[in-house]
Amino acid sequence: RQSQKRMRIINALGTAYFSISLFDLTAGKIEIIKKSDHDADESEIEPLSERKLNQMSENVAEGFREGFRQFVDMNTAAERLQERSSLTYTCQLTDGTWILSVIVPQRFDKEGNIRAVLLANRNITKDKEKELEQEKVLRNALATAEHANKAKTNFLNSISHDIRTPLTAIVGGIDAILENGDQISPETRKSLLENMRDESNWLIGVVENLLSVTRMSGASNIKKELEAGEEVLGAASMKFKRHYPAVEVSITAPDTLLMIPMDIILVEQVLI
Repeated sequence: RQSQKRMRIINALGTAYFSISLFDLTAGKIEIIKKSDHDADESEIEPLSERKLNQMSENVAEGFREGFRQFVDMNTAAERLQERSSLTYTCQLTDGTWILSVIVPQRFDKEGNIRAVLLANRNITKDKEKELEQEKVLRNALATAEHANKAKTNFLNSISHDIRTPLTAIVGGIDAILENGDQISPETRKSLLENMRDESNWLIGVVENLLSVTRMSGASNIKKELEAGEEVLGAASMKFKRHYPAVEVSITAPDTLLMIPMDIILVEQVLI
């Protein structure tokens, strides 16, 4: 009968579980039904002692050992199984293997109290590695999203500055002409109007680039034309000094004329 019972248990659990033990809670004994490679070559039935619990947990990785000992504590197993069909615990062994341990009721007394439980261990290394890889992918995706959100914030801050700066110059020029029109010389008026025109063209370029960016979907729509590098530096320097007159700007350019393919508005935005 004992052998038949053992075979029924093994057949019910199938080949998925590499070790199976039957814990007699009344007698305080453990019966090894199916041994794993980690189990010592001992008798099939022995007392459930502290030494045995230590032996069962010695192959469990340090970070999971205390949790495993609490899981296989048979003094509390019956209480923990009340209104539950099973208990499970996932941990890693010292050799890197991941296992799923399951405790299920096996025998009850006439009052319905649990008198024996079954502990089975299954190798879930492949499933756990896949799960950890998915968690890694998720963490990387969250980090990428966070980086993109930060880049978006920086972009909006930059665009806000690029739009406000020329608008301030335009409004300032208009106010100067309206408030002091009779006192402004024709040369000064012309200079103010030319500056307002340049700032307006700059603002148009910024808005056009902003609209282009919003239309992009993974592909670059930047229009590049050959521009003289020295002229780009000079134009950027003039705009910079106009907004920050107290800052001294020095430009060093090679004697050879460099023609560079670029979007001049974008490059000036970067330089300024």
